[in-house]
Amino acid sequence: MRNPLINMIIIFFLFSILTFELPNVISADTTPPVFKGVSDIKAIPEVAGLIVYWESATDDSPPITYEIYMATSSGKQNFSHPSYITQNSTNMRIYGLKPETDYYIVVRAVDSLGNRENNTVEKHAKTSTAVPFPSNNNGINIIIIFTIIVIIFIITIVYLYLRKKKNR
Repeated sequence: MRNPLINMIIIFFLFSILTFELPNVISADTTPPVFKGVSDIKAIPEVAGLIVYWESATDDSPPITYEIYMATSSGKQNFSHPSYITQNSTNMRIYGLKPETDYYIVVRAVDSLGNRENNTVEKHAKTSTAVPFPSNNNGINIIIIFTIIVIIFIITIVYLYLRKKKNR
């Protein structure tokens, strides 16, 4: 005689198979989001950065992802590789850009099924004159130099401690 628990598992399994519905592949959503594209770009004062703005896209297959494409010449964006990607937002702050440089930006919307709209609305703005990060005259980042000095200091302290401990 079979265990009643096994009988219930078999019944559940058979019921699941009989009532399972395959997704209707023919009627899958192939419609891209409705999206107006980038609406505005503003330079961030005192840093080489930009704020990119757009209105929310609408679609039947959320969430919607926004792909930001950048170029330093009009119409030269590489639409096979977005520069930045974000989700559930209507703006993005971009830092670390080249100072005093014109950037041309296109924003596109993609739904959760990968349907991508192909607008070509382009806006441009020029970054400010500030440098992205403090650096010395040779262009070596001061933060990197400081980090290296701290690491060397820690290694020296550990070495001296282990040497003293070994000599005891």
